[in-house]
Amino acid sequence: RSAGRCSSSASGACPSASAITRSSSEYDDKLAAALTSGAIKLIRADFMKQSTQPHLLRRQDLEALERDEQIAVFLKPDEAVALLRSNTRGIAALTYGWVTPDHPDETDEYLANMRRFLNHPLGAHIGGCFGDFGSLPQRPRSAEEAKGFNVALGCMGDVYASAMGTTVVRHKTIPKRPARLDGELVV
Repeated sequence: RSAGRCSSSASGACPSASAITRSSSEYDDKLAAALTSGAIKLIRADFMKQSTQPHLLRRQDLEALERDEQIAVFLKPDEAVALLRSNTRGIAALTYGWVTPDHPDETDEYLANMRRFLNHPLGAHIGGCFGDFGSLPQRPRSAEEAKGFNVALGCMGDVYASAMGTTVVRHKTIPKRPARLDGELVV
């Protein structure tokens, strides 16, 4: 490779930064459509930081909280898409293993660690959060929720693969097994 040449181009010229950003944002189109339709909802980072909710809540329960308490839990679809397209990696996409088949965080460790990240300088740029339990409709689902869930499944990988729209937050430890599962085998 010679200095000043781009090895990925036949002409040796490197694409401009704006061309790379434009090209990579095209990969987010399917995710943007899911955010616009509401198939995927992003939880406001400020809500996650300031909420006194002691447990992760499923999406339907967060929607009820938003409706009944008149508080902004989710980003509006246009806000979510704008954040995705801002090229600031301002969406935190949490990846973690579910602790039980029914609830991903019975020990509340994931929630505590996510709050710690959002309140740390490394998380200061985050405006919205994705976690499957709060961002996608959970069981039991209505027919309409099931339709949206299937749309979300079709592009959920894009949440983690967005080059400029998301920051993947990986929880590396395995929380303690809930005592109620002692002696149980969960497959």
